[in-house]
Amino acid sequence: MDLDERDWFNRPSVQKKAQTIADLPKQLLAAWQAGQGFPLPVLRQPLQHVIVAGMGGSAVGAEIAAAYAEPFCPLPVVIWRDYGLPAWAHGPETLVIGLSFSGNTEEVLSALDEAANRGCTLLGISAGGQVQSRMAQFHAAWWRMDHESMAAFAALLLAAWSRLQLLPDCSAEIHEAVQVLEAQQQSFLPETPVTRNPAKRMAGQLMGRWGVIFASDLLAPVARHWKGQINGMAGAPAQFEVLPDADHAALAGLYHPDGLLEQIMALFLQAPANSPHNTLRLEATRQVYMTSGVNTDALTARGKSRLAQQFSLLHYGDYVGLYLAMAYQEETAPEDTLAMFKDALKQEYELRKRNE
Repeated sequence: MDLDERDWFNRPSVQKKAQTIADLPKQLLAAWQAGQGFPLPVLRQPLQHVIVAGMGGSAVGAEIAAAYAEPFCPLPVVIWRDYGLPAWAHGPETLVIGLSFSGNTEEVLSALDEAANRGCTLLGISAGGQVQSRMAQFHAAWWRMDHESMAAFAALLLAAWSRLQLLPDCSAEIHEAVQVLEAQQQSFLPETPVTRNPAKRMAGQLMGRWGVIFASDLLAPVARHWKGQINGMAGAPAQFEVLPDADHAALAGLYHPDGLLEQIMALFLQAPANSPHNTLRLEATRQVYMTSGVNTDALTARGKSRLAQQFSLLHYGDYVGLYLAMAYQEETAPEDTLAMFKDALKQEYELRKRNE
């Protein structure tokens, strides 16, 4: 498939996805600015823990914010991708933040209900739905989301944590990230030909291959996001690996079966803000994969701040997912599969309840 073909980009569903990706810098800034005006949770005593309940893209947005915050935040931040809450989460010293764009994600609602029962401090972030109604019922703070965007989730969380004095003010980092995204975006746009478009060329390298994305430190959630975009937009398999832990197992899996390794594309995401140890590990791990016959490439984040470096590669991955979907002529099937799975799961759950 010619990745410069204009007819594919003129399809309404593709135009909508491409515009959402192109709007990421605006969404990041708009969400940060909106987060400065929403009501904060009332703190009855000093916080000791922060739990962010979310699934899919909202949880990745939370991971981005948490990875950025690691050098600054004095409290542990846990990303909770499940029903209920861990046993240690109770009382007003635990802040539970529920993230769901629709406001109806059942795992998030379960966590918020449990948090209310245990007397935790609550904050709900959604476009409406049951998260909004739950927050009204619990007399808790609710923040409105205007865009279904991982960037918006991350920015709103950073705004909340900054205003709760868990982080320094992030305004400068947000604005630098927006500038970096706008500067690099010209080379990623559909009208930019393959010869000058690194995202199209990367999609070409992933075509027909299993993508494995390696990262460490602040880029670990970015690697997860790449995996999700390859799955969700292109309908293709991918996985992500986080260093240094990945070296303790992944390097042993480079022997069998014959012929499989040449079908892998291993990408190594690097950032100037990575620790020197992990920078060395990324380079050394790539060398092992190369000498084992695996196709590899390395991508370096742009920007001075941690946030700019995260979002520069995250945005890159969005465009790679879009062009890989084009290469496979995939428009909506992956998203439809998830919707059908949720419907089937709901029907099975209701059937079992009737039979109890």
